[in-house]
Amino acid sequence: MQDDPNAPKPNRADGSPDPGLTVEMPDKPDHGEESYRGCARLDGMVALITGGDSGIGRAVAIAYAATKGAIQNFTVGQAQMVAKRGIRVNCVAPGPVSTPLITSTLEREKWGQFGRDTAMGRPAQPVDLVTAYVMLAEPLSSYVTCATIAVNGGTPKI
Repeated sequence: MQDDPNAPKPNRADGSPDPGLTVEMPDKPDHGEESYRGCARLDGMVALITGGDSGIGRAVAIAYAATKGAIQNFTVGQAQMVAKRGIRVNCVAPGPVSTPLITSTLEREKWGQFGRDTAMGRPAQPVDLVTAYVMLAEPLSSYVTCATIAVNGGTPKI
């Protein structure tokens, strides 16, 4: 019997599948209640995403590193340009994240090593990034702008 090429591929050292591929998405919530303002809570906020792995020190990643640096510099410029209008611009820079794209492109032998070079010794799951975005969306973060938040498992970047 042949393996299904579209089946989720395990990405952990123990061979277990990515939780993002096995968990059902919840039903769309009903936000008919008066106290919920939905996306209006995000007025005046911009969050950009860039890879936290800038590729510094790796000759094969020069173009990748350049794009990451460009997004971080764009964040700084935009934040300074629109701050007086009450708009905050921030960037989230994740380290290695286990996603279907990664599991479908990495060779099976490399799955167990992906993210092992972080201080936490593992790649992030997509859900690990949520708190950064929630924090940026919180009204208590109204003074946070022009920032790049590294969600990288403790991988220092120079």
